[in-house]
Amino acid sequence: MHPKNPPKKLPQGSRPLPPDSVYEAGGPGAPREGSEMQVSAYSQKFSGPLPPPEILREYDAIVPGAAKDIIESFIKEGEHRRALQTRETTMCEQWARADVGLQKVGQILGFVIAISGVVGGLYVAATGAPAAGTVVSSASLAAIVIAFLRQRNTKNINFDDDKADTKPNAKKE
Repeated sequence: MHPKNPPKKLPQGSRPLPPDSVYEAGGPGAPREGSEMQVSAYSQKFSGPLPPPEILREYDAIVPGAAKDIIESFIKEGEHRRALQTRETTMCEQWARADVGLQKVGQILGFVIAISGVVGGLYVAATGAPAAGTVVSSASLAAIVIAFLRQRNTKNINFDDDKADTKPNAKKE
């Protein structure tokens, strides 16, 4: 910086002065010694899907019809979101029904296989091989009991999102 040019000063007051008088040292726009200059700043923030009415009016002043477009866009987005949620809920319900159906089919088939094993083991035991028949029948009964106990144990697991404890029969405190 050249020593003859002092640092530029901001004018005080609300009316700007011509550039020459603002920046001259000791000019009418320069602050007087001992005076104070106050600087104010503000910020505006909003949250939510729509801006406040004042801002919508300002948008409309800049681009006529912008406020209407913003509100229509908000309405369309809300309708779209609700339609997606409805479809998601419907799909989850269909999956749950299909899962229950598959579980029923699995239980029926498991029961048929287990009964076949028990009946087959009894037939083998009755036709001359009692040790082999006992093993086959016992294995089939053990499989039924184990499947029943596993299913019962998984129903008792506590799946709370708030607690990390997922042990069977977990006590709540």
